[in-house]
Amino acid sequence: MSLFTGIIQFSGWSVFLKGNWAVDVFVTNYLPLVLFPLMYIGAKFVYREPVKKPEEMDFVTDVKEIESVT
Repeated sequence: MSLFTGIIQFSGWSVFLKGNWAVDVFVTNYLPLVLFPLMYIGAKFVYREPVKKPEEMDFVTDVKEIESVT
C-alpha cells in the first residue's frame, strides 16, 4: 500500500468513531473517491479520445502569452 493510498483511505476516518459522525465530512472525504473514476470513465466514453502521451502534448505554443498574464 502506498502512502498516497493510505492517506486517501484514512483522511476522514474520524467520522467512523463513535459519536463523531458528520455527513459533511464523510461526503467531502469519500464521495470524490467514487465520483472521479465514474466521471473519468464517462468522459472516455463520451469523447472517445485515447490518453495522450507526453510526446504528443504541446508545451511550447502560447507559453509567452500565458507567462505574461501571471
